[in-house]
Amino acid sequence: MILYEYSFEIMNDTTDVPRTLRYWFALFVSSLVSIVIALIIIVLSWYILWKLILCKFGVLRALLQIAKTSSSRMSKRYRFPYIRTFSLFGLSSFVTYLYVRASEIQKYSLCTPNEAWYRSLPMRESSRVWSKVLSINIYPKQLRPILYTYFCKIFDADIEECEYSQELTRYKNFGQFFRRNLRDGIRPIDNQSTVVSPCDGEVLETGLVTSDQLNIVIKGVPYTIKDLFQLDKNEFNRLLAKQIKSSLFYCCIYLNPGNYHHFHSPASWTISERRHITGELMSVRPEFILWIPNLLLLNERVVYIGRYLKGLMTMTMIGATNVGSIDVYFDKTLKTNQKVDDYTFRIWKEYFSSNEKFEKGQSFGEFKMGSCIVLLFEAPSNFQFRCHEGDKILVGQGL
Repeated sequence: MILYEYSFEIMNDTTDVPRTLRYWFALFVSSLVSIVIALIIIVLSWYILWKLILCKFGVLRALLQIAKTSSSRMSKRYRFPYIRTFSLFGLSSFVTYLYVRASEIQKYSLCTPNEAWYRSLPMRESSRVWSKVLSINIYPKQLRPILYTYFCKIFDADIEECEYSQELTRYKNFGQFFRRNLRDGIRPIDNQSTVVSPCDGEVLETGLVTSDQLNIVIKGVPYTIKDLFQLDKNEFNRLLAKQIKSSLFYCCIYLNPGNYHHFHSPASWTISERRHITGELMSVRPEFILWIPNLLLLNERVVYIGRYLKGLMTMTMIGATNVGSIDVYFDKTLKTNQKVDDYTFRIWKEYFSSNEKFEKGQSFGEFKMGSCIVLLFEAPSNFQFRCHEGDKILVGQGL
């Protein structure tokens, strides 16, 4: 650790070198020097043990006699003592490296190698290009039903639910097909539930927010409300209804590319403000959420905050790879996936003086491709989710 700190301080003198690069260089230098020193110590230790102890007291002769009379299996076992020694040393060095890396990442808030590699990819630019490609009209028209049917088979989508299921040629390009409407009445709204699913998709997580930590856990990864929704503790306490016997719950739903891409109002509520947090456009597939820590904090997202019958209600739409934009029908000032510095973290706040009102199940907006929605809401303490992790859920089904 002393070598690491010294190497890091030397690299700090070079201000034009990124901090992450300084970190890895310092860790490499300190690890290399530590290994060399450890090898020297091991060699000297073996030399001293051999010359001063074994040879002097005749222990070596006794050991050689035992080796001759032992079985061939035992002889093979002790023939290469250095292999076991260096294997143990290598294992301990690797464990030490993992510990140092984890502690330094937490200390300096540095990105992991997986995150650094993934963030280096031009995901935002590729999403814009992909959006342009999807808007290219398909000709001849006879190809459209074939391509759309094949797409539905790959992503397990029900093509019969489409508004124009009998006239697929009316969808001029894949972009229009992704944003397709459904036939009337195909998604009935559960009138018995106060909160319903805002979209079609897979339930990634449901749970109760603990009052002391104010954390939500998605696929085993904890996220603080402050970081995910950009709400500090004072603002959060101001928004809570603080009703007796009331608790805070959350639900995260993932939309895959084959799902219905529109999202609807999860309850009858009044929206007072919106927060737009810029960021990356990484994939939000469950595998990537596990692979990259804090992935949802890195992605661009839009948070709508309001109140419903039971108290606080927030709905967060999280952008993802190839999502050209997040369109919210009533919010014309919202512009996502814009050409801004990818490494600049910005928050735009918008307060609605008229307090936009929505009915449960009312059309709210759409994604250009699959993405993720997180609901955070107050409810009575005895509230229990009907859906659980891994369940498939549809718009309007009670949570």
